[in-house]
Amino acid sequence: MAFPSTRLDRRHFLGLAATASATIVPLLAPRRGMDARAAPDNPAPPTPTDLENGIVSTMQAHGIPGANVVLDRPDTGTWTAALGVSDLQRGTPMSPDLHMRIGSITKTMTATVVLQLVDEGALGLDDTLATLLPDVTTIPYASQITVRHLLSMKSGTFDCLKDETFFPQVFADPTRPWTPHEMIALAARHPPDFAPGEDIAYSNTGYILLGLIAERLANEPLGAAYDRRLFAPLGMSQTSLPTDATLTEPFAHGYIADPRRGGQLADLTALNATVAWAAGGVVSTVGDLHTWLKALVGGSLLSADLQRERLVFTPFKRDPGAPPFGYGLGIGNLDGQIG
Repeated sequence: MAFPSTRLDRRHFLGLAATASATIVPLLAPRRGMDARAAPDNPAPPTPTDLENGIVSTMQAHGIPGANVVLDRPDTGTWTAALGVSDLQRGTPMSPDLHMRIGSITKTMTATVVLQLVDEGALGLDDTLATLLPDVTTIPYASQITVRHLLSMKSGTFDCLKDETFFPQVFADPTRPWTPHEMIALAARHPPDFAPGEDIAYSNTGYILLGLIAERLANEPLGAAYDRRLFAPLGMSQTSLPTDATLTEPFAHGYIADPRRGGQLADLTALNATVAWAAGGVVSTVGDLHTWLKALVGGSLLSADLQRERLVFTPFKRDPGAPPFGYGLGIGNLDGQIG
């Protein structure tokens, strides 16, 4: 998982910036479908001290107040740590039971609901946006964009969080509710990044559209679909999709670099979850995310064929020296670590 820097950008915003602290749940999995740097066949497992020192160093370098961490390895078992503070004003220590906004991990949940509907025959991966959402008429190439394109970040649809009016509106009123169609309208003001399938680029808009598709075909609100299809079967009782700015107690405060204050951290705990919705609105705990990641990577929620297809990754362009990152069907691969 990427750590937020003090510079504001859209991926940090939906990834962790609305979260007081990073919830890190690494689970090693084999590389599939993309090249990655070679790793030793039998690397020595890190000690708890090594892990804690490395994470604390990263937190300090990137201005992260606190982190809840679970590391699960078959060879060494499970290691859990609560590091730093959950509230800068009070200095309250982090605790594994704290609820936090999990940001773009939500995308893995939206994608899983859509893929379950594919398994059930309610839609196909190659069905088009125009067919599934005929009332969404403002997105370019709607008759060519498929569910597969949306899931794999290949739709070319402009990322609504890149619209120059978005962040000023959020900072002006963090508790303001947003509708999916308002987010889509922000994207529709801009030309697409490319024609569907011609490239790969991160788009929160694509996951807003997938959320609408899931609601229409599941015939229930997205939060209810998460509950019925994912959270209840897995026993994730501390995970939910809020419809306002409230957080379940107990919770960690959330901070983000505020450009109006020279990048200083601002408390954005009271953020309306509808601003991210299907692309990043879920609230959870590190324990529930541990459960979720094992199901996500293990494939227990999908058919074997669809899980195999999900884990075929297309690499993103990257800066020299950056670890390779690829995207499958609503799941990422960061240098061989899948989640």
